[in-house]
Amino acid sequence: MKPTPQQIRWAGLLLVPLLLVAAFAVGERAGWPWLAGPLERALSERLGRSVELVAAPGGERLRIALLGELHLQADRLRIGGPSWRGEVNTLDAGGISLRLRYRDLWSWQRGAKTLRIKELTAQTLEADLMRRADGSASWMIVPTKAAPAEDAAATDTRPLLQLEHLLLNEARLIVDDAPLRLKARIQASLSEQPAPARPAGLGLSARAEGRYLGRPLQATLETGSPLPWLGAANAQPVAMSLRLEAGRARLSFDGAASNLLGLDGLAGKVRLSGPRWPPSAIRWG
Repeated sequence: MKPTPQQIRWAGLLLVPLLLVAAFAVGERAGWPWLAGPLERALSERLGRSVELVAAPGGERLRIALLGELHLQADRLRIGGPSWRGEVNTLDAGGISLRLRYRDLWSWQRGAKTLRIKELTAQTLEADLMRRADGSASWMIVPTKAAPAEDAAATDTRPLLQLEHLLLNEARLIVDDAPLRLKARIQASLSEQPAPARPAGLGLSARAEGRYLGRPLQATLETGSPLPWLGAANAQPVAMSLRLEAGRARLSFDGAASNLLGLDGLAGKVRLSGPRWPPSAIRWG
């Protein structure tokens, strides 16, 4: 029996969604590797920096899962430096897994200054954190579309990222801060396993060596949890222990803080010894 034109139309209408579902299933199974290029270009345009996804030998640059939430996995992510330091990558991270809610991504795409990230994990991370005497810093993001007159507005003081959950196996940071007269190399990790004497739960452990105010510098930092220190809204204070030596001067702090970048909400005991510390050394917040 020959199908009628109406039956053919109905069959076509049913076939289209079936083909879309099949295509989506194929994409989910493959990990959408063909989206790596468009994602690199979109991030480069938004951040005003070169962004590169690099595959391990025999691997893929990117795997994406779209069902329920956005889940990205990449062997390596590199974010280039600003125009005045283009020869050095600001960020080079390996073994990355990132989870985003669609509502947070949509808000950021619509112009929100801060991108809220549900979860970020990385096996390795290297960062070049340099600030010049004029205040410009390698970690400041100015979109390429911003006109010169708009640069001050584009360089917003709010954090670029707001992290709800962060795990980092190993980090190496190079800090060169001209206004603070600080040069240091920092090794850090964020782990689910508490270090000795660290409160149970996620913890940040960091060690630094370098020079501060022309003096040899050594420092250690241990915290109970990294989460409230990374731009999370309504952050609760977390336990913190800091030991710092600059030449013959000593500083120790035991207490809590609620914000890593601004050292807001500090509460605890500070002990100073040795030569008098300059005001800039203890002006936190």
